[in-house]
Formats: sequence, structure tokens, C-alpha cells
Amino acid sequence: MGFTKMSGYLEPEFVHARGSTCWHRTAQGSPWIPVAKDKKRFDSGQVLPASQPVFLEDEIRNYYAGTRPRHAETEWRRQAPRGGLGYASCKPDRFVGVTAKTNGKMLTRPFWTETARFCVNARIGKGGWLRAGILDTDGKPIRGLAVKNAVPISGNSTGHVLAWGGKPDLSALAHREIRVEIQCRNATIYSIYAGAEEEAKRYWEFRIPSWVNMEREKEMAWLRR
Repeated sequence: MGFTKMSGYLEPEFVHARGSTCWHRTAQGSPWIPVAKDKKRFDSGQVLPASQPVFLEDEIRNYYAGTRPRHAETEWRRQAPRGGLGYASCKPDRFVGVTAKTNGKMLTRPFWTETARFCVNARIGKGGWLRAGILDTDGKPIRGLAVKNAVPISGNSTGHVLAWGGKPDLSALAHREIRVEIQCRNATIYSIYAGAEEEAKRYWEFRIPSWVNMEREKEMAWLRR
């Protein structure tokens, strides 16, 4: 409330953009790395994160500097330390999730892939399950790949591989616009993706098509040459 609005504290929140030009507050008021409530901690005054996360094979680390004084608080005559370094971590692509405590259903927008291997990053609780189906752009199940044919998934993994009874040939789904339908119970879904196993291991290099329509994506690729 000061005249220059410099007093208070700092803590990071998420913003997101589809094309890096129009940014949105993802969950305003919900910090990604909150200021510690314990006043004895080095980061109880404010949290100042590094500009880049560190991507490991099974972990994302966000290093940060923390201080016990708050912003614009120049005098510190209390017990040391005044500040320190730390990091917060999460599993790959688990920044934001959607949770179904009972039965839930989700339908993706149309997308396409060069490799028809489909995965879900999800944490499924005790007694929960997850099934998925592949649909055409009109929302009609593709033969043999409906939710009713899906092999149920359980457990906690960043790369649950989707499978269907009868082991249908998925190669026909490459370079074709499709949707994925998810039905689940007692589960949190973080991301749905398609690609080769090696691509999934290097998740930080994933390329997101710039347009839903794959013909438009091919046109943009040609223009970038």
C-alpha cells in the first residue's frame, strides 16, 4: 500500500500463451513456489526464481533465491541467514492437472501426429481407472479404438501407453486428424501426447503443431524453409 508500491513480497505464478504473443494468468493468486509460512526459513520473505527451469529425464527443477526480508526491506538486524538458494521440483509436464474425484470425461481438440503411439501423463488413485478412445474429427469412434475396447490403466506414470483389446494397427492413424476421448475415475490427468518412446524421454524438445489443421502445418513448414 506504499506510495511507490514497492513494499510487500514476491512469489512466482504461472502464465501461459499458445503463440507467445498473448499471455494469460493461469491461476491468479495461486503461487507455483509459495513464500514459506515458517519465518525461520530462508524463503519466508520472498521467492525469486531463475529464468529457466532445469529439465531432467524424470524431473523438472526450478531453482530460486529466497530471502527472509520482504521486498524493499533494506534493514535486517534479526537472526541470520538473510537469504539462500533452493529449488522446487515436479514430474515432467505436471505443472497443471485436471482431477476427477468420481467419474470424469474429457475430449481433446483435433490434432495429428507423425507417430501413432499415444500416452497419458496421469496419477490414478486407489480404486481408480482410466480408459481412452480414438475418434475422428466429428467425434465418432474409430473402429476397434473406442473407449469400450480400451485396456484400463491404473497407477502413477508420466507415460501410460494407451492400448486396446485385439491390438489394432495404429499406423493408419499417422498423418490423420483425430481426437482422443478420456474416461476416468479418481484420476488426475496432466497431459496427453503422441510420439515415439525416444521423443517422450526428451519431452522438453516436443514440437507442438502451430495449427490444428495439418495441411496448414505443412504449409507453414514450407514457408520456414
